[in-house]
Amino acid sequence: MKLIKSPWVASIIGMILYLLITAVTMKAAVKKNASTSVETSEEPHAEEADSGHGTMPAWTANSTDVDQMIKELRLEKETLKIRAKQLQDLEARLQSDRQEMNQMTQAVGRMQKEFEAAITKVGEEETANLKRLAKTYSLMTPESAAQVFKQLEETSLVKVLMFMKDSQVSAILDRLAKEGESEAKRVASISERLRLSINPNNTPPTK
Repeated sequence: MKLIKSPWVASIIGMILYLLITAVTMKAAVKKNASTSVETSEEPHAEEADSGHGTMPAWTANSTDVDQMIKELRLEKETLKIRAKQLQDLEARLQSDRQEMNQMTQAVGRMQKEFEAAITKVGEEETANLKRLAKTYSLMTPESAAQVFKQLEETSLVKVLMFMKDSQVSAILDRLAKEGESEAKRVASISERLRLSINPNNTPPTK
């Protein structure tokens, strides 16, 4: 007990207690600081998370470029629509022109057929026989020849008249025209066909 009561021993014990208390206190302070650091390190993340609500996402950073692309696509779509309309109009015009061309071709074909029908052609194999007939009818009076010609088919009649003299043809046609209105119309048709007739042998009328 005397040893414990000694001032020197008491000083040592006090120092040891002081060191123990100091160590415990420092340990508690270190733990507190560590906890505070963790909380502090977490707070910026929370702030960043909270502040994220007020900032644009990364993919919206180039929204101006996206808008420009959309405008260009819309413009290209309108351009294609206009071109498609122009092509449709061109196709319609071509179709109309094609139909008009077909109609003109058909009209020309009809006119050609009518013209060919109006033209009387004499083949080489017919020439000899037509000459004989023309000579026979030339020996008849206009009145008698007119009565015979009334019975002939118009094309055959025209071919015979092609080998007769103009004076003889005129006299016979004049006589036919006096037979009535129908014969007068027939004479007009015969006269037109004589004008358009073709004699491949260029054979002169019978003397």
